[in-house]
Amino acid sequence: WEGTRDLHQASIRNGAQRFIYMSSRAAGLSGGAYSISKQKSEELVRQGAIPWVILRPSEVYGADSPDSITQLVQWLKNFKLVPIIGNGQYKLSPVFVEDLIPAFVEVILKPNIADEVLTFCGPEELTFIKLVERLSKALKVQPIKFFIPANLMKIVVNILVIFGIDILVKDQVARLISEKIGDNKNSQRLLSYNPRTLEEGLQSIN
Repeated sequence: WEGTRDLHQASIRNGAQRFIYMSSRAAGLSGGAYSISKQKSEELVRQGAIPWVILRPSEVYGADSPDSITQLVQWLKNFKLVPIIGNGQYKLSPVFVEDLIPAFVEVILKPNIADEVLTFCGPEELTFIKLVERLSKALKVQPIKFFIPANLMKIVVNILVIFGIDILVKDQVARLISEKIGDNKNSQRLLSYNPRTLEEGLQSIN
């Protein structure tokens, strides 16, 4: 969040009319260092001396991005087993990257949008287990699900990081199972934002 602070101060010094901050729907105190930094940066921006807009995308997938949903898609294509961290009942709302880009451009081109928090989710919220099932059906695969306790997975990830294996980043487990905030109400009220379904997004990249 120090980088956000420095950029925000520089924006004020140079007469910026508005500060647009890219946050995350996972911003909060329970999702690890990344989520905490997003929360602190949001608080800083809200309290600043210039108008602001906070953008909170949900779990993004599509193109060749190394995001968690795209990784899960590749995993399902290549392996018969799929790990479920914890009980799998934590919720996600995957959003296709090509739905996000026009919305972000629209925010930039509409200077009247100010002092707003805009969340960008997919059209529905799914538990992780349901997400795996929907992806498996769309990809026409039948993986075997096995469950790994969240605390054990955190230890495994820390060990992998020590050996330079970056399948998951250090706090990704905490971020995955944390409670997500926000919905599409503001983004759909102020923008022409109409995200496609999970299956429609997958058809666009397959």
